[in-house]
Amino acid sequence: MKKVLTGAILALSATATPALAGPNGTFEEHQGLWNALQDVGITMKVNTPDVCDEDSRGGGAYYTYKRRLVICQDNAKVWDGKQVSWTANDLDTLRHEGHHVVQDCNEGRMGDGKLANLFHDEDSLISFLTKSSWSKEQLMGLIDDLEEDGLDMADIRLEVEAYTVASDISATSIANKVTEFCGEPTKFTF
Repeated sequence: MKKVLTGAILALSATATPALAGPNGTFEEHQGLWNALQDVGITMKVNTPDVCDEDSRGGGAYYTYKRRLVICQDNAKVWDGKQVSWTANDLDTLRHEGHHVVQDCNEGRMGDGKLANLFHDEDSLISFLTKSSWSKEQLMGLIDDLEEDGLDMADIRLEVEAYTVASDISATSIANKVTEFCGEPTKFTF
C-alpha cells in the first residue's frame, strides 16, 4: 500500500496545481475551533502531566475512546495543566488534532475508534496532497517517519491527511467540519 501511495504522489507531483492558499486563521478563529470541539463533547486539555513530557513538547494527542484532546504547548515550563502563551506550532497542533476528531466522526460515531480519512479513495487523497503546500519530498519524508514509528498504512493515511489539513486549512473550516460531521455529542446510556 505504501508503494501505491508513494507512486501516486510521485506520478501526480508533475501535474500538481498551485498550493492551497489562505491563512490558517486568527487566534480568535482558533478559539472558535476549541469551542466547536468542546460543543460536540470533546474534553479539551493543555499541558497535562499524564500526556505531556519533554518528548511531546509542541505536540498533542486525540484519544478517541475518551473523547479527549490534549495540546502540549511549546512554551510550557511545567506540565501542570495550565495554559501558557500559544505559538503558531501549538495552533497547528490544535488544527491537526481537530481534524482527527473530524476523521473520528467520518464513519460511525465519535468515540468509537473508527477513524476514516475525509478523502476516502486514493485518488481524492492524492489530489488533495498534490494541491497542498507540502512538497513531494516533504510528503515522502513524513511517510517514511510515520512508517519508522511503526504505523500501518491506514494510520499513515490518517496522519498524512491530518498534517496537510493542519498546514493548509483554516481553523474556521476545521471547526465547521467538526460541527458538520460530529454534530451533537452522543449521550451515553447505561
